[in-house]
Amino acid sequence: QQTYYYTNATLQMADFNGHVWATLEANMRSSASTADTLYVVTGCTLSSSPKYIEDPSGHMVPVPSGYFKAAVRYHAASTISQWLGAAFYLDHDASKYPSEQITASESMSIDELEVKLGIDFFVNLPAKLGADKAAAIETQNPDMYSSVWGIR
Repeated sequence: QQTYYYTNATLQMADFNGHVWATLEANMRSSASTADTLYVVTGCTLSSSPKYIEDPSGHMVPVPSGYFKAAVRYHAASTISQWLGAAFYLDHDASKYPSEQITASESMSIDELEVKLGIDFFVNLPAKLGADKAAAIETQNPDMYSSVWGIR
């Protein structure tokens, strides 16, 4: 329900939002439906020289250059691993994703995304699970569990 707040709204090109980004969001919903808990952090990035568009009120608004998701999944009855981690980064350019599918080139470990963006996601994970377990989750290659994350 929190994803429908206006504070969670950014400018997305229709051909990006309705295609590859919609696929990634559907993959997250699918993963959530087969898990006990799924924590997801979603955001956007701006380039050092962002493009701007004018909103209906005449204000200039920056257009994001990329979008990301970082996810930690818990499923007590999992036969592969109770805890899984994955991250995804997509350039805000639908022409780079002709198949609309999420592939290995868009996926990475949470640690890799943290380095790319300079953000520390899931800061409470070490306190909850221990430093070693949290580190193992954050360094997982999501391609190893591609069926869980919908990676093609």
